[in-house]
Amino acid sequence: MSVGFLKRLAGALAGLLVLWLGMSLFRRAGRDASGGFELPTIDRNAVDTVVIARATDTVRLTRQGAGWMVNGLVAGPALVAQLFDAMADTAAQSELIAENASSHDRLGIDSAKARRLSFRQGGKAVAELLVGSRGGNFESAYLRAPGQNSVFQVKGRLIDYVERQVDDWRNKRMVEVEPDSVAKVEVQFAKTGYVLTRADTVWTINGAPAVSATVTNLLNQFKSLDAAGFATAAQVDSTNFSAPDRIIRLKASGERPLASLTVDSTASGLWVRRDGDPTVFRIDSWILNQLAPTDSTLRKR
Repeated sequence: MSVGFLKRLAGALAGLLVLWLGMSLFRRAGRDASGGFELPTIDRNAVDTVVIARATDTVRLTRQGAGWMVNGLVAGPALVAQLFDAMADTAAQSELIAENASSHDRLGIDSAKARRLSFRQGGKAVAELLVGSRGGNFESAYLRAPGQNSVFQVKGRLIDYVERQVDDWRNKRMVEVEPDSVAKVEVQFAKTGYVLTRADTVWTINGAPAVSATVTNLLNQFKSLDAAGFATAAQVDSTNFSAPDRIIRLKASGERPLASLTVDSTASGLWVRRDGDPTVFRIDSWILNQLAPTDSTLRKR
């Protein structure tokens, strides 16, 4: 191989390297010129309605007093706060992915597939954006502003909240009782039952000594007790709370009611209702055994 040939080859390679660097700088300059995607600034204290419009359904969050409703049902306040936190994430990184509308269908952000997220105040939209498919990073999504063709991949958890179903927004908290406030626990099964009673710090079950550690574990379940989900309309129709499997009542001193749960079981699951509340919650069987254990596990031997 001649020296001249090697020089020409080296020159060609150098030229290709310069060309590649130039194209890279050009693409980067083009992206930098386009700027990043900035999430709309939201005043969470002023917004009274959030609408997530999807191809198959619509989630509507509406402020009611100090709380929120989702499609007419009580929403979990922490869940709504998470959405506003995601919108306020100033550290969210963005990358320009496409500038042509022909890419919208592929990225799930065309008019037919995109989720339209709208924040409203007094019936007027104060901020809107379109959310497409998840991006290359699982915790990212393709976003664009309405009326704009540019699509950005934005990192963050916003996509998680846009994909939530109505039940995912609902308040699953069934009971919230401080253990120290409970003076009596009444558990009624179909044919039997027992009563746990506290005198100072000593617990008894039907008048006999109880295992204090087991009682403590039982009471701790009610400090912040969440359901696993909710019954559908068909599942509600199959329940019969007039002949329940178990009833659990918590009372403070002086017989003051703190909480009352009625449990029914069907082929499709375990269902719970609170006194004065038509909501039918779904719970797991292992939770029920902790809320209303058999009396033999509570008695001192």
